[in-house]
Amino acid sequence: MSRSSLLHTLPLTAATALTSIVAFLAWGTFYERAGDLLVPLAGGIVLVSVLGVLSRLARLPAVVVVGVQLLGIFLAANVVWGSSAWPTPIP
Repeated sequence: MSRSSLLHTLPLTAATALTSIVAFLAWGTFYERAGDLLVPLAGGIVLVSVLGVLSRLARLPAVVVVGVQLLGIFLAANVVWGSSAWPTPIP
């Protein structure tokens, strides 16, 4: 991805991330318990957006971009709600 196409991609990526966050604000439960739900959700949306832009910048195939985004969000969820950065077996 060239620098000029990256400059065209960033506003669209930011707009879709912001649209997703604003759409979740419409749900009362997310707004009432923002610390429990909305903050990690907004962080996940930003993480997926950043991973997508960086993966496209590295010229990875679309399937690999989706895989990178899924792996990133699974690891982030494990950090937030799990016990460590890497999944561990339950004793």
